[in-house]
Amino acid sequence: MTLSTRLSAKPAITGLIVALALITALAWAVGCDGDSETSDPNSEETTDEAARDVSTTEADFEDREALVEQARALVEQLARGEYAQAHGSFDEQMQAALPEEQMSGLWESLEQQAGVYEEIVDTRTSVEQEFRVVYVVSQFRDGPIDVKVVFGPDGRVSGLFFLPVGADESRSEKAQGYNPPGYVVESSFSEEEVTVGAPDWPLPGTLTLPEGDGPFPAVVLVHGSGPSDRDETIGPNRPFRDLAWGLASHGIAVLRYEKRTKEHAQRAAEQEDFGVDEETVDDAVSALELLKAREQINGDQIYVLGHSLGAFLAPRIAVQAGEAGVEPDGLILLAPAARPLEDLIYGQSLYLAELDGEVSAEEQAQLDELEQQIGAVRQGDKTAEASELPLGVPASYWRSLEGYDPLAVAGQLDQPILALFGERDYQVTEQDESAWRSAFADEGRVHIEQLANLNHLFMSGSGPSSPAEYEQADNVDLLVIQRVSAWILALR
Repeated sequence: MTLSTRLSAKPAITGLIVALALITALAWAVGCDGDSETSDPNSEETTDEAARDVSTTEADFEDREALVEQARALVEQLARGEYAQAHGSFDEQMQAALPEEQMSGLWESLEQQAGVYEEIVDTRTSVEQEFRVVYVVSQFRDGPIDVKVVFGPDGRVSGLFFLPVGADESRSEKAQGYNPPGYVVESSFSEEEVTVGAPDWPLPGTLTLPEGDGPFPAVVLVHGSGPSDRDETIGPNRPFRDLAWGLASHGIAVLRYEKRTKEHAQRAAEQEDFGVDEETVDDAVSALELLKAREQINGDQIYVLGHSLGAFLAPRIAVQAGEAGVEPDGLILLAPAARPLEDLIYGQSLYLAELDGEVSAEEQAQLDELEQQIGAVRQGDKTAEASELPLGVPASYWRSLEGYDPLAVAGQLDQPILALFGERDYQVTEQDESAWRSAFADEGRVHIEQLANLNHLFMSGSGPSSPAEYEQADNVDLLVIQRVSAWILALR
């Protein structure tokens, strides 16, 4: 789960990968404004019908071979630091949106998170809302990244995106590759499409309803950081679909939705004061409002289930939802961090650097640079450019977290809280779990549990966890479904 938006001349947010985020969900997107609703293939105006028109299978167009070579050359230029040559392939709007002097920071931030670039391993093409697109599958130390190069009608680059491999598949294509876990009873629930969010930020969503008349207890799923879809898709895995279908099989309704930074990536990037409220909190409150208005839902049993960043922000969501008159009846926290994000960033980066048993000189240099950037955050430097801050995330985002302590806010709440941690989670670690335990050692309303063998996705495995593990198809462990459903049903 990461935060990804388009770089522009305004302050922008590039791939936020923290210990809350899934490394392989890293995505940066760089594009340009257009003159029509369909000028940006990833714009907020994309409808479900348009989404079905997106093809990420190999597509033919007249100059396909030449554009594939141009896209490959662009990636190689970026990897060699030939930013002037790469910048020269952009159209005018892209050149304005991504000045040449910012390109080194973009690529360095990518390598800081995905590891050193190694080679191009594959390409594929598609036509997306009449744009010709080349995906250059590029191998980095920690896994492959789709470099999505969008070409305008003049054959120049009009959009550049860094995505987890397969992240731009249409929803129908994603569904085809999904294998439901054994604990799902598909005949026990139905699903309907809904719209979450404020009128100016509509988010397509899915409400999963158990069979029967209800009213049912219900859960809102809140994503980790990054441009997640409603299934919180990472590689071949769909953890939020596992949770929705698994809990619905136990008689619990579940609402999940596309995240604002995915559905409205371009507009989110253009906001000058974009922070965690705009990224996550506001839409979670809107989701609670939707559930409160549904007659099939028990209005006295509506819960927020946050994963990673969503768990970190869940206490904040509860407070703001209360102010809006839709206070949740409890919080379910999957991998809730207790430390500031900048501490998690460094801890995760150090873990990955040490994973092979040795920190190289290049890795140490990246860690040293990261420490300097974290120092700027801690000093509250409001004038620092995004390139001077961790992972290229602008000052507005860090300002939105100033003074936020999830433990302190959770301590002011009255609701019951269930906090689950994965034993093998290298992103939200035992240090965070210990802090939660210490803060609520004497509070019976808070139940904290570590689940053996589970990683950050709450999927089972063995040995040290790594980003590569997220590319292995699996499902959320049955124990998670059992713990969450039993906790909710016991509160009736």
